[in-house]
Amino acid sequence: MRLDSMERLIASSDFMAFRELVVAYLRSRGYTDFANTDGWRDGGSDLSLYLKLPSRAPVAVQVTVDRDWAGKLREDAAKVKSRHAEASLLLFFTPRRIPEPDFEDVAEEIQ
Repeated sequence: MRLDSMERLIASSDFMAFRELVVAYLRSRGYTDFANTDGWRDGGSDLSLYLKLPSRAPVAVQVTVDRDWAGKLREDAAKVKSRHAEASLLLFFTPRRIPEPDFEDVAEEIQ
């Protein structure tokens, strides 16, 4: 499959289909023990998961198809920080193409 065709397919996916793609990707990278935490009281994390390492460090995962990805990321990162202090990492997934400088600016602000 051509990369540009795959990009269009991913960008056109609805939230539920995109979240399934994210879960499949995370499993392929060695993440296990998923718990779906998505909802109106999710604390900024759509999925809760653990690394396959002895430390089993908690990781928050944010999945969004929102156009305002930066606002959503800022909002959910603040929730994760205040409600899930034990989370050692926040992974962010969106089907949108985000210019790297734009993402870096938001990531630096959040850190």
